[in-house]
Amino acid sequence: MGRAVRLTLRFFRSLEFFNNWAILTNVSLFSVEKTSIQPAKDFNRKAQEIFRIVYPCAACKIQRRKCGDNCPLAPYFPPNDPHKFLLVNKLFGSSRILKIIQDIPGEKRADAVNSMVYEASARVVDPIYGCTGAICRVQKQILQLATTQAELLNAQANLSLQDFIMPVK
Repeated sequence: MGRAVRLTLRFFRSLEFFNNWAILTNVSLFSVEKTSIQPAKDFNRKAQEIFRIVYPCAACKIQRRKCGDNCPLAPYFPPNDPHKFLLVNKLFGSSRILKIIQDIPGEKRADAVNSMVYEASARVVDPIYGCTGAICRVQKQILQLATTQAELLNAQANLSLQDFIMPVK
């Protein structure tokens, strides 16, 4: 059996599982309108619940813990991206990640996790300076661009001054 056939069979089996689950729990995954079939309004929430029932978040999966409904790391480390948690866990540690997330207000937590992921990936690239090295490189580039722009403006002013003194015939 070819790889494409195996993948197709696996896809249909997963669809059959979700369809049976929806029938058993009386949950409609799709709302039917007159002309077309569209996802239900709260489909994303239902899909996340289904996904959480089947798969734990990346943090719980890597730490081999049971992922409950109130797992604080689940919204930020989905099960399909464990590499993100591995990077952050290696640099900060899981208890520190939890402490940082819990100390920050709810609307800023996603930004904090993204910052931790950026810092951890920068540490992989540059183990000594991390994201500070990236910031310094960008500042140097900005300084070089500013000096180049000043030189260009100076040269342009000199050319216009020469044209003013000796007009071109």
